[in-house]
Amino acid sequence: MATDIRQIAEDDRRRYVEICNYAFGGTLEETEWSLSISPLEDSWGLYVDGDLMSCLRIFPFRLRIAGAVLRAGGIANVATAPEGRGHGYAHRLMHQAIRGMRDRREPVSVLYPFSYGYYGRLGWALASERRVYRMPPACLRTAPEARDIIRFGAEDDIAALQSIYEPMGQRYSCMLERDEAHWRKLVLRPKRLAFLERAGASPKAYLVLREVIAPETGERHIWVYEWAALNAPGRRALLEFLGLHYSQVKQVTMAAPADDLLWDYVADRDITAQIEPGFMFRVVDLEQAVRGRAYRADLEATLHLHVVDPMAEWNSATWSIAIRNGSADVEASTGNADLRCDITTFSQIFCGYLLPSVAYFLGRLEAPEPDALEIADEVFRAPRTFMWDIF
Repeated sequence: MATDIRQIAEDDRRRYVEICNYAFGGTLEETEWSLSISPLEDSWGLYVDGDLMSCLRIFPFRLRIAGAVLRAGGIANVATAPEGRGHGYAHRLMHQAIRGMRDRREPVSVLYPFSYGYYGRLGWALASERRVYRMPPACLRTAPEARDIIRFGAEDDIAALQSIYEPMGQRYSCMLERDEAHWRKLVLRPKRLAFLERAGASPKAYLVLREVIAPETGERHIWVYEWAALNAPGRRALLEFLGLHYSQVKQVTMAAPADDLLWDYVADRDITAQIEPGFMFRVVDLEQAVRGRAYRADLEATLHLHVVDPMAEWNSATWSIAIRNGSADVEASTGNADLRCDITTFSQIFCGYLLPSVAYFLGRLEAPEPDALEIADEVFRAPRTFMWDIF
């Protein structure tokens, strides 16, 4: 059998839809819409004797890490036709995707996995958690601000949402940069509704939700995909707005960063919260990534770090990293390493999910020079990781 990897052609669109639909479920129409939100040239396939057998898509994202914005490949729609499974086709596609992202100067990558173990073996690492609340809407009735909530229309200016989203992006590492196309295609999807709080001269809060029917009971639920506020009154307005659905909705489910404190705003404690794993992150090109990241302007430090990366041999080396004036000088070195780890651990350190000292405590990082741990903590310190986007 002859195999090759190439961009998916228009003639193969129907086959692409069928493979993804079989893998992820839903209707064919929903799958077709999902695959239409980015150009077909973002999608790659492995062909066997000329037939599309496995596929994936790479979104060209921009990711904020520690104050810098890095180009990132967002991996999605990794799927193989049922008759092609068990041959390692998806693994080969992922290997090629890593090389392709490096060639396109996308030094980091993010994805949401079907299996954390599978993608962990390819070098991606768990990089976030989120808190998921479930509650009856009545327990959110805490304040009168909900009268200032308005519906966000299809033709309304995205700048209103962007002005609330961007400050949140400053507080967390790995938030995606968004343009208008991103908002309209990936966030404001069909069947989702967006609402704004407008109690002043400019909006101070927004949320994006969808009403769903629970298949087991037929009850109406609200799922809040995203919500953000610039101040406490705006936050209370969103919660009170959800609370006013008490007569028609059985449950509200809403995700939030793992450090969120919704408990302070509920009228009673009839609420559950569960910590769930989030996206995975990978450093694709260590040298590009470390150079592109931001660092403390007052920090001067040098580290010698040895990284092992079986899927991307260009990352496997001892690296000399010198920090000065908020930027890094990086080069391969033949000297001894202060710290040693694999690419999954380094990816978690790089994005801010783990401090090097924590990785050392967990047995994920070796420290031949223990004093280097304190220096490494200061070099790679970053805000908590979080991302609203699920793709």
